Amino acid sequence: MNNIYHCLYLTIEKHAMLNNIKLNASDAFHYLGGYDFYYKKLDNDITPTYKLVGNKIDFNMFFLGCGIKIDRIIEKTEEEALSNSVSIIESENAQLVFANCYYLPYDKKNYQTSYENHMILILNFLPEEGVFEIYDPFYGIQSLSRETLMVARENTLQKKYQYLNIDYTHCQPNNRENYQNIIINNSMNFLEKGLLQMIKFKKELYFIEGKEGFYRDLAYLNLIKLIKHPHGMITTRKLMWESLGGITNFKENGFLNLSNLWIKFSNDLIRLRKNKKDIQYVVDCFDYIIKQERLCNEKILEFLKDDKLGY
Repeated sequence: MNNIYHCLYLTIEKHAMLNNIKLNASDAFHYLGGYDFYYKKLDNDITPTYKLVGNKIDFNMFFLGCGIKIDRIIEKTEEEALSNSVSIIESENAQLVFANCYYLPYDKKNYQTSYENHMILILNFLPEEGVFEIYDPFYGIQSLSRETLMVARENTLQKKYQYLNIDYTHCQPNNRENYQNIIINNSMNFLEKGLLQMIKFKKELYFIEGKEGFYRDLAYLNLIKLIKHPHGMITTRKLMWESLGGITNFKENGFLNLSNLWIKFSNDLIRLRKNKKDIQYVVDCFDYIIKQERLCNEKILEFLKDDKLGY
């Protein structure tokens, strides 16, 4: 299992496979909107904190791209959530649910340490034993007691039981022309909007640097965590590079190099936080990343518009 892929992409792939649909995790990545750069400054008067993501997740785009409809369903009570799970796994192959990895005991990396949403598939329920069989994209098939699963589901970041309802009625994931156009549109959207967000974000680096010591430290730690997150720039740039491996004759390593540049940038932020780099050096490095982001997307657009796509 490739751990550079986000759990959402992997569980969509598995759910599709259980329904006899071929849809790779990398396909899901592109259909959902591909990679991006988006930030939003959160309402915090003391410490600068941000929402910062390196990908786009848009279920409407997903439906328009491959014909698979995904709806996010919110459940009000444990009884409703349990009833829906039993009903869905009896009539379908699996249910794709949100959980919090902090409460998943088999996840030795995150159990009682990382408070993050995670996607898993419910495969079966054994009422006599009070046990659910689930599929985790990183740990395979696991067994969880009803109580453990429900606690993990209740304590998502949104504090709600929720699952994704997936409808394959109009599915057409292997439409070659559609897939090519999706990647082209994603790159064009990034060049139009994502780059502008990056340029605007430069002022936030200066703003953080101007804060007092403790608040400056917290702000940089927040940025470093977000860049390294599965939704962050390191993972999504590498994912973009790997997903393009199915495109015949496209030999560029630009997106892999971008991922490495974001690793270096996060390390530079660590050094800046410790006063081992100065702010202008870090901003100059960020400017260089902006140029490389533009260049990589321009190259993939040129390649795809020449109609050399094939897999």
